Amino acid sequence: MKSERRGDGRARFAGIFANKYIDGIPHVVELLDVSASGLQVRRILEPESSSMTYPLELEVGGVTLWAWTRRVWRRGNREALRIVSADSLDRARLRKFLRAALAA
Repeated sequence: MKSERRGDGRARFAGIFANKYIDGIPHVVELLDVSASGLQVRRILEPESSSMTYPLELEVGGVTLWAWTRRVWRRGNREALRIVSADSLDRARLRKFLRAALAA
């Protein structure tokens, strides 16, 4: 059985998308679950890339957030991304959004 390594709360989503940049070009991913430290996404029509790090652009509550992510694993069209860097204001906005989503 797979153990969950993210210790913070995770919110599950359906039909919410973000842009994952590969070589400077945005590619749409669907958010499957999100925590303050990482995301699980479904890749949609993106090229294969040996890169392990990606800028990610999310729109949360009408505000655009940016995070630098690192791939943790990839299985088929699913991928786990760890947030390795983000502006402190963007991190706070993401945590606020997640608290609201988890309370709902």
